[in-house]
Amino acid sequence: MDGNVARHRSIGFRMSRLLALWAAALCWSAAAAVAARPTKIFLHPVSDVIVAGGHAFGSGGTYEKVRGTVEFQIDPTDPRNAIITDLNLAPRNADGLVSFDADYMLLYPTDLSKWNHQLVSEINNRGSLLLFLSFANSPFNNDPTTQADFGNGFFLNQGFAMAWVGWGADVQPGGNGLTLRVPAPRNPDGTPVTQRITIELADEFSFRERNLDTCVPLSGSGGIKGYPAVLSEKANDELFVRSSDSPRPSAPPIPAGTLVPNDQWSFADRDHLCVAGAFQTGMVYQLNYVAEDTRIMGLGYAAQRDFASFLRNRKKDDAGVRNPLATGGGVATSILYGASQSGVYIRDYVYQGYNEDLVGRRVFEAVHAHISGAVKLGLNYRFGQVHPWSTEHRDRFIPQVTFPFNFGVRTNPLVALGIEKGPLTDGILKRPATDPLFVQTDTSNEYWWAQSSLVDTDGFGHEVELPGNARHYVIAGLQHFSGFGSVPDQGLCQQLNNPVYVGPALRAIFTDLDEWATKDIEAPPSRRATVDEGLLVPPEDREEVGFPAIPGVTYNGLFNALGELDFGPSVSQNRGIITNWGHPPVLATYRVLVPRVSEVGIDLGGVEVPVVGVPTATLTGWNLRRAPFADGELCELNGMFLPLKVTKAQANKAHDPRPSLQELYKSHEGYVEAVKRFVQRSVEERFLLPEDADAAVRDAEASDVLVGVH
Repeated sequence: MDGNVARHRSIGFRMSRLLALWAAALCWSAAAAVAARPTKIFLHPVSDVIVAGGHAFGSGGTYEKVRGTVEFQIDPTDPRNAIITDLNLAPRNADGLVSFDADYMLLYPTDLSKWNHQLVSEINNRGSLLLFLSFANSPFNNDPTTQADFGNGFFLNQGFAMAWVGWGADVQPGGNGLTLRVPAPRNPDGTPVTQRITIELADEFSFRERNLDTCVPLSGSGGIKGYPAVLSEKANDELFVRSSDSPRPSAPPIPAGTLVPNDQWSFADRDHLCVAGAFQTGMVYQLNYVAEDTRIMGLGYAAQRDFASFLRNRKKDDAGVRNPLATGGGVATSILYGASQSGVYIRDYVYQGYNEDLVGRRVFEAVHAHISGAVKLGLNYRFGQVHPWSTEHRDRFIPQVTFPFNFGVRTNPLVALGIEKGPLTDGILKRPATDPLFVQTDTSNEYWWAQSSLVDTDGFGHEVELPGNARHYVIAGLQHFSGFGSVPDQGLCQQLNNPVYVGPALRAIFTDLDEWATKDIEAPPSRRATVDEGLLVPPEDREEVGFPAIPGVTYNGLFNALGELDFGPSVSQNRGIITNWGHPPVLATYRVLVPRVSEVGIDLGGVEVPVVGVPTATLTGWNLRRAPFADGELCELNGMFLPLKVTKAQANKAHDPRPSLQELYKSHEGYVEAVKRFVQRSVEERFLLPEDADAAVRDAEASDVLVGVH
C-alpha cells in the first residue's frame, strides 16, 4: 500500500474515531443534563436586625443583617457533584438526594434602592470573618453589629451586599462562627469508613509551650473536629517525635523522627492523645493511627457554589422563602474574597470547577485570593485535614502545593515523563466559559512558607506568563497578617514581628478588581518579583538575596522546601483517598525562590504601602524562632520589624550597614516630602486610593521621624 494512502486512511480512521467519541460525549452530556437535578435549598432565617444603631453608611444607608441556616439537598449523580470524594457513599433521602446544612449570614442595605447590585461573598476562615478586619481597619468580630465593628465602612459606604456561608465541616460550633454539617460516608455494608492516617501536633497551636500539656485534642485545636481513633487498634499505632519536619539545609523529604515507646503514650479517649512527661516545647509529634468518622469535606465547595448561585438566580427557596436579594434586578455582579486558608480555598474552588453552577452558569465574575501563595486547599480528600498548613517546621505531610500551581494551562512535565499519572495539561484557569477574573495578593511572607514564587514559575526556576484574566500582586515588606493598629511583639521569634497593616493596598486592589468586573477597566499589570527581572533568587544564597548583615539578626536561608509528592494511586487533581500518609515519596523537587531585597532589606518588585515605600525600618516577611522554641526554625507566619538608626554616626557605631534615616531623608520635612511623592505615584498607578494617600501624608506630618534632628 502507498505510504501516503495508508497515512491518510489512518488519519481518517482516527478522525472517525474522535468524531464518534465526540458524538458519544455529546449524548452523555445531554443525558446528564436531563437527568441532573438542581440542588434544593431551604432557608431558615433566625435573626434579622438593623446594624450600627441605624447609622447611615455613605451611599448604602442603613444596613440589615440576617443570620440563619440553609439546608442543601444535592444530587450525587450530577457530574459536577460526582467529583466530591466519598459523595457516592453518602446516605440519601427518599428523593435520592444527599442532605447537609450550613450557617449563613447576609448584610445588605435596608433600603434596597441604595444597593449597588453587587454582592461580595467572603470565604470564612475556620468559621471566622476576616473581611472587615482585612479591608476596613476594624477589630475582629464574627457577628458585626456596632458601628465600630465595620471600621471605616469600606463596602457599606459603597452600597455592597455581603454574604457568608459555612464550608468547614471540621469547625466546631461557637463564637458566632459559621459551620457546615455534612454526613459521614458509610461502607456498602453500613459500617463506618476507617483508615490509617497521619496527624501532627506542634507547639504554638497544638499544645502550650514550656511543657504544660500532657493531653491534647487529636485535631490540634479545641475549635476543630478531629478524626476519632479506633481504640482497639492502639497496639499497632505509632507515635514519632522530632525537632523539625525539615532537614537542614532545607529539602523536601521529612525526617523520620524517633519512635516513642507504646507504653509512653495513650489515648485519653477517642479524641485526645496523651504523652508521658508532657508535650515538649519545640518538638513535632507525628501520630500514625487508625481513624474513623471521616466527613464528606468536599461538600464545602458545593455549599458556596449553590448558595451564591441561589442568591443570584432564584427569587425563592424550595419552600417559598423569599431570597432577600431578588429585588430590582437582583445581583448584577458577584465577587468572592478569602484570606489565608480561605484564599487557598478559592484557588482550589476555581481549579476543581465550582465556579460553574449546576446549569452551567458562571457563579462569580471575579475572585480575590489573599495570602495563599501557590497552595490549593486539601479539602476534597477522605480524612481531609484543612486546619493545619505546611510550614518549614511542621505539617509538611499534607497536600500543600500540587500541580498545577499556575493559573494558565501548561504541560505537566511529570506526566509527560511518565513519572506521574493525570492530565497532560492542566491549570487553575482552564474553563474559559466560566472562569472568573482572578486577582491574587500575597505578602513577602508567602514566599517562605507557601512557595509564592511557583505562582509565576514552572517549579524549576523558569518564568511562566499569567493569562490575561489573572493578576498576581505581592504586597512587599509585610508578614502574613497584622491587624490595624498592631504593635511589634516578639512571641516565639528572635526579633520583633512586623506590625504593618495591609488595608490600604487591599482597598485599592479590590477597587481595581471591581472596576475590571463591572466596567471592563483592566486591573493594573501584575506586580511582583520575577525571574526575568532578576529579582527571584535562591533563599539559601544570602549574597544573591542581598539581605544586609544587621548586628544581632540571623539569616540562615531556611524555607519551606517543596516537592511534588506521591500521595498514592487514588489521588489525582488534588482530590481522592490518600494512602501514602506520613512520608509521601518525593517525585520531583521544585525550586523555591524569594525576592532580592533593597539596601534597607525590604523585598523588591512588589506593591508597597506607604510605610514600606518610605521606610523607617527593615520590614520582612520572615523571622526565626528563638530558644527554646525550636531555635533557628522559621517563625511561622511572622516577619521582622528592625528600626533604622536615626543618624549615620549611630549606624556606624552599631556597625549597621543600612542607611540611616538622616541619610535617606535629611530632615522631618524631607521625610514628609518623600511620603508625598510616593503616595502621588501610588495613586497614579492605582495601588493606593486618594483618601488613603491623604491619610499617609497626615500620619507622616504627625510622626516624630527626624523631628529635632539636624
